[in-house]
Amino acid sequence: MFPIEKYSINEITDFLFVQDSPSLSDVIVVPGGRSDRSMLDARIDRAVDLFKAGYAPLLIVAGVEPLSGGNRVIGATAATYMAKRAVSNGIPKDRMLVVRDGKTDVDCLSSIRQYIRNRRPELTTKRILLVVCPYRMSFVSRFASSFWPEVIRCPHQQGITADNWSSHPNGPRAVSIELYLLSRNAKVPFTTDINMMGRD
Repeated sequence: MFPIEKYSINEITDFLFVQDSPSLSDVIVVPGGRSDRSMLDARIDRAVDLFKAGYAPLLIVAGVEPLSGGNRVIGATAATYMAKRAVSNGIPKDRMLVVRDGKTDVDCLSSIRQYIRNRRPELTTKRILLVVCPYRMSFVSRFASSFWPEVIRCPHQQGITADNWSSHPNGPRAVSIELYLLSRNAKVPFTTDINMMGRD
């Protein structure tokens, strides 16, 4: 894992926990890779709030994996679970696309992109609102930027956040994993950015 002890809490927080102010976009994208129910609830609830506020006319959820941990729902995948919750919270079915593919958050983004190209090419998706967990946003949004010209980063604010990660029981480990992924992944130029944190 990444040696977080080499950096200050503020350095890590500023680098990893990134977000933008919501703005009008073409679609809200919610990947659901390898998440338990509480994480999916937080993501889709944030997306529903953005939709109801009028920031985008369409919501896309993705994820083929069954719910993880002790929160399994028989027959449910991340995508179908989030879609059902969104509908129960007032999102019209015709304003939502359900992509039953993608094992990880990054896989979900790729699957959404392919779904749009192959099955809904008429859709305009130049600007997206991306909703994931706060500590995942830096990593996932970098991949999203390779698929869409404009990515507006709108994490939910539950679980491990910028304010509590250093004291959260699972925070330091989750942050260390994310920074490791950022520093080691060769598909996008993470290493230059991560080195900007260094003082040696």
